[in-house]
Amino acid sequence: MATWDELKIILARLEDADPGPLNSWPGPEDDTGRQPPFQIELAPWAADVAAELHARFGADVELRMGALQYPQRTAAAARPDGRAHRCRRPSRPRSRLRWTGR
Repeated sequence: MATWDELKIILARLEDADPGPLNSWPGPEDDTGRQPPFQIELAPWAADVAAELHARFGADVELRMGALQYPQRTAAAARPDGRAHRCRRPSRPRSRLRWTGR
């Protein structure tokens, strides 16, 4: 199985996770021209997700957790290629807790 075919399945699963660890990722619905390395930005608390992706895909994914590159854990430089990430989570609440007003 090609890297993208396997990665897009995992990205779809992570997209539905609550709370969502993905901040920015390539959209899994478009297969056109998908070649590694794939840039993925994760929430700063998502170290377990970063470790899983790094162990499974190695250099085929470029990972950031907050402002740090993973696994180096050094400050991430601005993207030199100028490509934008796709992020599709802005309208979904991060918490299921509700204020009762009591």
